Amino acid sequence: FGSHGRTFQWMSDARRASIVDMLRHLATHIEETDAKILRMN
Repeated sequence: FGSHGRTFQWMSDARRASIVDMLRHLATHIEETDAKILRMN
């Protein structure tokens, strides 16, 4: 069970990292969109 638990921990860490990366990408996209809207107005 110990090694399986470690594998699960690694999976959750990887998933958390990918979610953080996705959110960071989304935030960058939102900032770029806001900048475009400000430039248009």
